Amino acid sequence: MTSLSGKGLVTLTDLPYMIQLQILAYLDLPELLNKVAPLNKYFYHLAHNSRFWQKLDFTNSQCHLSLSYLRQLLGFAPLASTLILSRQACDKAELSDDVADIFGEVLHRCPQLVYLQLAYLRPSKEALAGLCIGHRHMQSSQPVGGYLLHLDLSGSDQLTPELVETLARSFPRLQSLCLAHCRQACDSTTGHLGRLLTQLSYINLDENTTPPEALNLLLTSRTDTFERVVLDASGCESRHLAPALASCSRLRMLCCDFAEDVSDELLDSGISQLGCLESLTLRKAYRISDEAFNRLGQFGHFPSLTHLDLTECRCLTDEGLHHLVSNFGHRLEILVLNWCWKITDNTVDLLFDTCRLMSSLSLVGLHQLTGRQLPLVPERMPDLRFLDLRNCNAIQDPLCHQLVAQRPCLCIVDFFGFIVDGSCDAGGVPEPESAAGFTFTERWTRPLRLLRM
Repeated sequence: MTSLSGKGLVTLTDLPYMIQLQILAYLDLPELLNKVAPLNKYFYHLAHNSRFWQKLDFTNSQCHLSLSYLRQLLGFAPLASTLILSRQACDKAELSDDVADIFGEVLHRCPQLVYLQLAYLRPSKEALAGLCIGHRHMQSSQPVGGYLLHLDLSGSDQLTPELVETLARSFPRLQSLCLAHCRQACDSTTGHLGRLLTQLSYINLDENTTPPEALNLLLTSRTDTFERVVLDASGCESRHLAPALASCSRLRMLCCDFAEDVSDELLDSGISQLGCLESLTLRKAYRISDEAFNRLGQFGHFPSLTHLDLTECRCLTDEGLHHLVSNFGHRLEILVLNWCWKITDNTVDLLFDTCRLMSSLSLVGLHQLTGRQLPLVPERMPDLRFLDLRNCNAIQDPLCHQLVAQRPCLCIVDFFGFIVDGSCDAGGVPEPESAAGFTFTERWTRPLRLLRM
């Protein structure tokens, strides 16, 4: 770098300290640790400046992350606002199950955390209690409840209703709480979470057998704040669940999973009242009739709906889907119709004519599709980037390769679950939600290797 006077070179160390920090801010943490810190002692301290350590995401970590090294890294991050540590990262780094013991130290070492994700680490009850104890140790230096707004404890098998209540009392400012796959976390007291967490806007209770009465109480107690809800609807009756959902008029995202027991009333009296919906997921709704989908398509008003997932809605036919697509298909960007066996080429033709903004389309298991309109995809769906055709046994594989040749940016999953894309790389199988930009981990999206009929 040449100086303004033109009398020689200016090195990084000649610049003001704050400018040095701004330049290094363009590097990520692995680059700082591996390329900057080893240069000399000065750069070592520069790379470990706490301003760079405000987001710690170990999801894709390739380093050998020992427990002691993890503690050391957290020590560099007193200003961290985000910490993401998943089971996947721990397994990749060969961490032992003792990693859960660090729960009690997280908030002590990173007192300004706003987003904390500790998913599928299988912590013990003592470790979970330590999260609250660590919080209480530091309350003298910051507001009651700390700064934590988003907490993800997915897959914590030892999380009990008593511990959930303790967490809610410890962090009353929580806006987002994910308890997916915490199978012991919910009971009749779960309904009181709405009273304890007055700012709660997102709750994820997927694969939690929450008593229907508690679920209804939770929904009705936070009608003024709920914007995103993921719930396990198994055992729920539509006559109670529908009015509870209808009262949450601010909902932008709703996911009803395992909806085997709900009936048409859920659509007619509940979901149809949610005019702010941007994303609707209704899975395994075996008892909802095609007539209910007709009414939702004809009379429902969803001006912002862009994501629709109707996986395993077995009663849905071409007529019901026709009304849905005709009403708001021109705004849809993501559509999932996996295992809706009654859907045929007739309605899929309408999809290609109407849904021009579609970026992700999943048609897994639709055995009646022949793919007669697929050659028109490049013209009719210019934004389509992902197409899942697993187990569509009437669609021939050469057609997938022909489509990719016309549109190299398109990624297709063929009958057997192999990826067909512009690189002609047939390898692993992606999760449809991941390819569409979603982070949900759903077990029913995993590939099923069936024999071609």
